[in-house]
Amino acid sequence: MTDKVEKPVPSGPIVPKAAISGKVRIGDTIFDGARNQIWLDGEARSIEPRLVRLLEELCAAGGEPVGRDDLLSAISTASFAGDEALTQAISKLRQVLKDDPKSPRYIKTIPRKGYALIAPVVAADDRPVQTASTPAPALQAKPAFGPLTIGLLLIIALLLGVVIYYVQRPTDVEIELNGAGEQEFNAAREFIEQEDKAPASDEEQKP
Repeated sequence: MTDKVEKPVPSGPIVPKAAISGKVRIGDTIFDGARNQIWLDGEARSIEPRLVRLLEELCAAGGEPVGRDDLLSAISTASFAGDEALTQAISKLRQVLKDDPKSPRYIKTIPRKGYALIAPVVAADDRPVQTASTPAPALQAKPAFGPLTIGLLLIIALLLGVVIYYVQRPTDVEIELNGAGEQEFNAAREFIEQEDKAPASDEEQKP
């Protein structure tokens, strides 16, 4: 029974092996082998040259398993380097990629064969990568209200002022009524004052 290897499903042009040393997109990550950098979550991370060679070897395989011996030769030329050096390099690369070996998104362990890169590898475009330290392009601020809206608000305010003025302003009828009432009150007061000043009648003067 052979082990089933998950091959990447590319979302763009397949990167030829000769172009692996350039900038490529691996899943959600941009790998720039020429600068020893990986862009992940909008942040650039520098990686060791041995990890660059390791990732280039995995990318060049096109999703196929790469034997431990081949990967070990890629990361070290020392004859005494053993499996432990490769295991540590794979572990370090997974940490950089934030990859979980139990649920891998990038590097999958293939028992008795080696490792395979299961994320799609495509050519990266030339657009600059947005970083956490690079501010996003400023959006041009738009006015909250357009000329038409401002004009309508002015008309509404003017009409409201006119309504308030006429509601609070006393009418001519009210003015006339208030004037007539005041005249009647003054006449009644004069009449009472005259009555108080008038001499008492003969009947009132008799004991």
